[in-house]
Amino acid sequence: MRSSSKRFVSILISALMFIAAIFVYSNLVLPAYSEVKDLKAELLSISEAADEQQLAVKQVQNLLQKQQDISSIQNVIGAILPLSRDVASNLNQISSLAAINNLKLESLSVSKMANRPSSNQKLVKSIGVLRLIFQLNGNYENFKAFLKAAETNIVLMDLADLKIESRQSSKASGGNFSFVANMETYYQTE
Repeated sequence: MRSSSKRFVSILISALMFIAAIFVYSNLVLPAYSEVKDLKAELLSISEAADEQQLAVKQVQNLLQKQQDISSIQNVIGAILPLSRDVASNLNQISSLAAINNLKLESLSVSKMANRPSSNQKLVKSIGVLRLIFQLNGNYENFKAFLKAAETNIVLMDLADLKIESRQSSKASGGNFSFVANMETYYQTE
């Protein structure tokens, strides 16, 4: 074969290879490339949707946590400032505090005082007041412990009036006193 025919054959083979490359590129690579582009776009949109859903889930979890915090705060406020006038519970607390502190409960009475308007109408409409009038007998140290326990009690109690009297037989009985106290407890009214 002559060199001119070799050149012609090599040019022809090169041209056929070029045409075959264009054919492979247009029929195989371009469709696959566009399919890859579509899949990447779909993956990106799904990823963005998943991120938005995760953000929404986190926001809902935060709202639920805030609601649980609010309900726990409401429970604490309900324990400190009950929703109704629970006279039996208040009487039980006074008698239990007296018994714990080795004081003898001689008398106990309850009277309802006038309601007080609340400064924050959104939380509490008005505040009801119960006055507990009681007489305790015992020594002074035990009475101080009683007052400290009443002060740290979960139910809000205020000492309104206190009268301390020495008992006739205080020298013989080791310094016993008679304590007449007026305490006010509070509750929420409608």
